[in-house]
Amino acid sequence: MKGELGPRHALALALNTLFFDSPVRIASYFSLFESLAMLQANWSLLAAELPDRLRVVASQRWQAFDVATTCAQCHRHGVSLVFWDSPYYPSLLKELNDAPPVFYARGRLSVLQGDALAVVGSRAMTDYGRQVTAALVAGLAPYMTIVSGLALGVDGIAHQVALDQGGHTVAVLATGLDVIYPSAHHELAEAITQRGVLMSEYPVGTPGAPYRFPQRNRIISGISRGVLVTESGIKGGAMLTAADALSQNREVLAVPGSIMSALSEGPNQLIKQGAKCVTTPSDLVTEWMSLPLKPGGTPLATDAMLSVSPVAKGPSFHDPSHQLVWDCLATHTELNEIVTALGQPVHVVLPILTLLELNGHIELASGNRYLRRVSG
Repeated sequence: MKGELGPRHALALALNTLFFDSPVRIASYFSLFESLAMLQANWSLLAAELPDRLRVVASQRWQAFDVATTCAQCHRHGVSLVFWDSPYYPSLLKELNDAPPVFYARGRLSVLQGDALAVVGSRAMTDYGRQVTAALVAGLAPYMTIVSGLALGVDGIAHQVALDQGGHTVAVLATGLDVIYPSAHHELAEAITQRGVLMSEYPVGTPGAPYRFPQRNRIISGISRGVLVTESGIKGGAMLTAADALSQNREVLAVPGSIMSALSEGPNQLIKQGAKCVTTPSDLVTEWMSLPLKPGGTPLATDAMLSVSPVAKGPSFHDPSHQLVWDCLATHTELNEIVTALGQPVHVVLPILTLLELNGHIELASGNRYLRRVSG
């Protein structure tokens, strides 16, 4: 068990390899032992006290563990080890009683030092969930890092829109960083490494398992100043993340929705229980005014832009992309037509349409058609 890591770093890596499904156990043993050598000297006693099933699994992992081999495996996959004493280790994460003493990361580690907001919601989102998530993230991404879990639905939209707006994003995985789940998000995961970070407490090679997703949710909320739920049923991962946020003394925020929609039951309940009601990005930006504009970021959703006001005939727009969409609506009304005419992907066009709708410039009519609203 040789390697270039110091005794405490090697201990952290060993404990994570042995007990990555037991964060509380890792934290307990990390405070109990001073070094990997001490763990090795006491291994037989420790193993004897483990539950039978865990003892078998941990003993197998212990026999196979080697610091140098583990570090080399990470290097092959472009994975960095971020230890508790690294300048890149998020300061908020250190507040957790079961914070991992080491986690795995790919991408721009400096992103982990910024203010972050978690945006989570249903995998089976509705058009409403897609629109509000895109619009809110578009307005928030210039100011703060967007954190989510890389899942289908709300998570994917949150990551993609943050990238599209020139912002930063962090995806917290419930697998090893070489096992991208869902597989449909391979390209998105690679894009995130260019302007953000993929992170996981699970060693390289760890597959997904149902219980690992709720376990990782505490990391999503733990590295964030708050958790925003845009659309969710009364049960599900987003609501579990909100519960983690409450236990961690993080702010919980929610987007209200129709009382007739099952996927608005979660946010509506959170609001009734005291969560901050969010309907525009400015609800957060004005509250966290100390946040600087991210380099290259363009604030897309100020109070003026998101307030619904009378629309003058032939409006002019400060943002050229908004003008292009408005001009396009003279001949195209359906989303697919608009996307094709502009030659841009839907995740770029949809946030702009949503902002124009919120501002009162356009309306979503029957048949999912976007129509100009012009008043004389």
